[in-house]
Parts: sequence; structure tokens; C-alpha cells
Amino acid sequence: MADFCAQLSGNITFTAQIIYIMYKVKANEKEFEITAAAQTGEVIVNGNRFPLHTEKLTDRYRKITLNGKVYDVLLEAFDKAQKVVTLRINGERKTFEVKDRSDELLRQFGIHSFPVPKVNELKSPMPGLVVQIPVKAGDTLSKGDPVLVLEAMKMENVLKAPADVVIKSVHCEPGQAVEKNAVLVRFE
Repeated sequence: MADFCAQLSGNITFTAQIIYIMYKVKANEKEFEITAAAQTGEVIVNGNRFPLHTEKLTDRYRKITLNGKVYDVLLEAFDKAQKVVTLRINGERKTFEVKDRSDELLRQFGIHSFPVPKVNELKSPMPGLVVQIPVKAGDTLSKGDPVLVLEAMKMENVLKAPADVVIKSVHCEPGQAVEKNAVLVRFE
């Protein structure tokens, strides 16, 4: 679990006072309580203190020294809505579920999640040319499944289902030029 502590340092705010930031982290079905102390340069994992030093090399890449061991940490993905972080630590890909103090307070009050707004349509994020539409009315898609391919600025962009959806109707065809915000597909 010490590997995850590397990512914490990028989220710590430094001020004139000591700031403690608490996280609950789940990795491989194990849960950890992690508290980072911004100015003292340490992290507490399940009650055990470890010295922590972070060197920011780029916005997504850090060299972390935790308890004397050096880790190369690259932020590959951060899904803010699902609170999932994917890191490449010393070349090995790891995924973590991260909950902060406010998530824990909501859980304690019995508020585990907020209703997800229903998505009724997929709009073009930019002007472009519809290249491919691998779906048709009646198809059931999972979140992240490809809905269509849009070419813009000589790049093909795969537009994906924003949630688990059923295709109600398709409002474009391959070869068609579309403007930004044009409705491409409607969902049930």
C-alpha cells in the first residue's frame, strides 16, 4: 500500500499551518486509512508513520521517496466521478478507489451516492465528419462502449456511451459533416 502514498503528495496544499488530509483507499480488496501531513513531510498509513518526499517532474509524473524507498509514479487516469485513480508505479499499473473525508461523512449519514442524471442524447463535441457508426436503434450499450467515430482536425475521435444506455435513434450517417453540439444519437 505504500505505493499509493506517492500520489497523495500531489493533492496536498502547503500553507503556514500543518494541514492533515485523510483518505480511505481501496486496492485489491484491501482498505487503508491514509493521512498526509503537508508540512511535516510524512504520511500515516493505518496508524504507522512514514517519511515522505516528493519531487514533481511534470504535471503527471513524480519521483516519490517513501520510508527510504524511491518510486517513479505516473498518473495515467483519474475518474473524478467514480473516484478511481490509475497510476503506473515503477512500471506496474495499479488502480485505486479513493474516498476523502467528505465521502466518509456522507457514508456515515447514509448518503452513499447521488442519483446519476439521465443522459438522453449524444452531441458532437466539435465540428467534424462522421466516419463510422457501429450502433443502430435498439442496441444496448455499456458505459464507455463506442457509439460513433468522428473525424476532426485529421484525427479520429471515438465518441463513447456516457452511461449504460439503449439507442433510441441515430441522427447522422457516415460521411456526413456535423457542427458542434449537433445531436448525433438519442438514448431511451
